[in-house]
Amino acid sequence: MKEIPDRFYRAEKLIQLKPHDNILEVGCGTGLLLSLICPVLVTGKVVAVDSSAAMIKMARKNNEKCEKEGRISFINENIADTLLEKSSFDKVVSFNLNIFLKSNIPAIEIISQALKPGGDLYIFYQPPYSSTVAIMNTAIDFISQHQFEIIQKFTGSELKVPAFCVHAKNIKTT
Repeated sequence: MKEIPDRFYRAEKLIQLKPHDNILEVGCGTGLLLSLICPVLVTGKVVAVDSSAAMIKMARKNNEKCEKEGRISFINENIADTLLEKSSFDKVVSFNLNIFLKSNIPAIEIISQALKPGGDLYIFYQPPYSSTVAIMNTAIDFISQHQFEIIQKFTGSELKVPAFCVHAKNIKTT
């Protein structure tokens, strides 16, 4: 596995994983964040979704041990087309995924339904340009309209990288 950039370590700390958490990672890419999440889980599991077959292949390779142990499973499709069990995840994490910036309503509805009431959504984004706060506010506006309450937001100065994190709670009741 290639070296894991610092932003993923910072993300893993912010997520505050518990050994029993069931996690959904939307847009898992090469599985670098998964490789930090999976070892923390004892009874919890991870479902990793990505629309790119090449990314899923690399993520599988980078997390082969966890997959063999049954702590991680992969789904190769767009999250907006994915059927997930309702209220089955404690936390949903996403890194550099544009669905929160492009008002992808089918995707946010799938995420909201799959997340338990009171469950946590963590959006991490490291844009390739300097308008981090404007991009973060776009994501906040979108998720706030879809049964999420903003709990915390972190920008580059707090994360020590030019990025942002939004932590939100699913406020649906069922």
